[in-house]
Amino acid sequence: MTRFRMPALSRLALAGAAALAVVASALAPAVTGAPARAADRPEYVALGDSYSAGVFVRPWDAGDGCGRSYRNYPHQVAERFGYRLRDVT
Repeated sequence: MTRFRMPALSRLALAGAAALAVVASALAPAVTGAPARAADRPEYVALGDSYSAGVFVRPWDAGDGCGRSYRNYPHQVAERFGYRLRDVT
């Protein structure tokens, strides 16, 4: 019984092409530049004290009663990385 044996270089090329296809398919949404839906983005929950909240750093939310800033660290991180933010500092 004869067996078909693929040369080592051909096997290596086939494995490389398969790996490249897997990586390309995983990165396809990022490469196309399609905007991420809100449900696809990770959620960032910020906990902390008044220092973390950036109390009285303008602009702040006057309606929440604690003076939490819209420019505090959690807001900056969420904006930078595109996270949905739940800020309970």
